[in-house]
Amino acid sequence: MTPVLSGGLYHINNSTLPTSLLKNRKRALIGIYHNSVNETRKWTRVVDSNAFGTARFTIPQANLDLAKDEVTVSYLVLDRHLFTSNPTEFIAQYNNNLRSVVSDLSQQQSDLATRVSINNNEIIKILARLKAGGIA
Repeated sequence: MTPVLSGGLYHINNSTLPTSLLKNRKRALIGIYHNSVNETRKWTRVVDSNAFGTARFTIPQANLDLAKDEVTVSYLVLDRHLFTSNPTEFIAQYNNNLRSVVSDLSQQQSDLATRVSINNNEIIKILARLKAGGIA
């Protein structure tokens, strides 16, 4: 991100300077870095209606040289619902004794054998149709 110079100050996240805005509205700042070095303490935090989120940041022009400093910002987004999802519904169950474990495993094995048998029959039918059509 490139801070925007205005009135002798570089600005980050100032809604009156659209090119200074972070990609998303900011909830909490993690850090402002110059060439991967945390320089957050050099920046002034301003909380007002011009902030895109909860705050904006300024630094005097003399404290930042954009010709040699790459500025990056780490922050938490304000609108978390845009970046998260609700957990899907799931059923969790466990067996509390050996008998129920064995019973469940044998049922699952039976279900799996049935599915394999059905798939085999379908594959045989498909191959028969292909052979009849002269493809296989």
